[in-house]
Amino acid sequence: MELKTLLAPQFNVDFDDLLEKGGRTVLDTPEIGLFFSAEVMRGEDSDKICFTSSALIITPELDNFIAFCTAILGNDIAGYGVITEHDHFMMNIKCFSRIWDGLYIHVRHDDEINIDELAIEITIKHDQL
Repeated sequence: MELKTLLAPQFNVDFDDLLEKGGRTVLDTPEIGLFFSAEVMRGEDSDKICFTSSALIITPELDNFIAFCTAILGNDIAGYGVITEHDHFMMNIKCFSRIWDGLYIHVRHDDEINIDELAIEITIKHDQL
């Protein structure tokens, strides 16, 4: 089953609506308890939906989402799965991530604009639309 179909039930917003609309969307209710905006980035072979939050914390909702992803996708490429105390430490020092094929949960840091944000990036290949 494609990633978009597997992950969509975990979100309130409709992925197809976001993809059709494109650009940045401010969400009425936070996704996974943290994410108040989503942005669609178009690519040649795939599109990416990126949910972002300025809160660098692991909430129970994010913990549950990562546990769900681990249950259906297995451990990430580095061998990490469900949240541990070490992950809370890594979030505090802005080095947290989980990486699966097509799904990237991480802290993004940009020195130029002095921003740190937590992001969930979901890649949707065009042949899966």
